[in-house]
Amino acid sequence: MKVAFFKKNGPIPIFFIQIKEKAICLICQESIAMMKEYNLKRHYSTKHAAKYDMIQGQLRIDKLALLMKNIQGQSSSIKKCHKDSEASVKASYIIAQKIAAKLKPFTDGEFIKECMEAASEILCPAQKQLFSKLSLSGVTVARRIEELGTDIESRYPKRTNF
Repeated sequence: MKVAFFKKNGPIPIFFIQIKEKAICLICQESIAMMKEYNLKRHYSTKHAAKYDMIQGQLRIDKLALLMKNIQGQSSSIKKCHKDSEASVKASYIIAQKIAAKLKPFTDGEFIKECMEAASEILCPAQKQLFSKLSLSGVTVARRIEELGTDIESRYPKRTNF
């Protein structure tokens, strides 16, 4: 969760936000370990005061808003990348499950990926990079199938005694 956090350096705000338990400088995006006013002022005065102290009034507030918008944009693009990565892993598990269900060789995953990339060039060229992120090597497919099998074993305890 991101919360706006501006400590006052006299009448002039300094450029920090609080993310979880850390203070992040909006200018250089460094995190400050201890979120204490002295540490924030020291960071600002040693690294940014020469450039940003001359910006005053509404211009400073506008600059602050621009820096906030930039960091929020970065945050949303990181979330999007994480979401895409999560979707690739999920798709990889689903394909591995289907390979196992049809008793196909694990290396068929590589062939399936090639086919999907070729089809995506024609059907949805903008989404081609999503298909190239799929991890379907023989080793990965084998590992995914093994993990799926372990998960099934843990969900259903053995009911028979031999």
